[in-house]
Amino acid sequence: MFSTAEQVQIRQATEDHAGRYFGGPLGLGREDAARYVAEGHLGGLCDRHGLAAVWKAVADIIDQHPQVLDQRLSDDELRQRQADRSARAAELSRQAAAAFRAGDADRALALIDEGEQVCPGYRAGLRSWDDLRARVRASAAAPA
Repeated sequence: MFSTAEQVQIRQATEDHAGRYFGGPLGLGREDAARYVAEGHLGGLCDRHGLAAVWKAVADIIDQHPQVLDQRLSDDELRQRQADRSARAAELSRQAAAAFRAGDADRALALIDEGEQVCPGYRAGLRSWDDLRARVRASAAAPA
């Protein structure tokens, strides 16, 4: 149901935020944490797939990796995580561009796939990972 990039978004949001909702002064439980992650951090996915589906996907990750509930990241730690993901994605995008310019479409596509797994929302310029993939494939399919 969810694309690979969407699955990564769900996993990262769960890892980043579930622990901030769990427990605390309100005594929120696992289901509360899953719901608040879905509603508060995955709104675009909820719009596309429905809250129930996204909520379940988050709950499934919590069930598989309950340690995410013990991780309460500060705002600074969250910003750093995102900065690290973006920096890694930028590097993979640069490597993909170099492979593309060198005529290695397979390597470029593999690097694009890897970049999407690191940071699904990263944009190289204004291009999404899907845009970059389409550009490489169109070039590879064009007659020489």
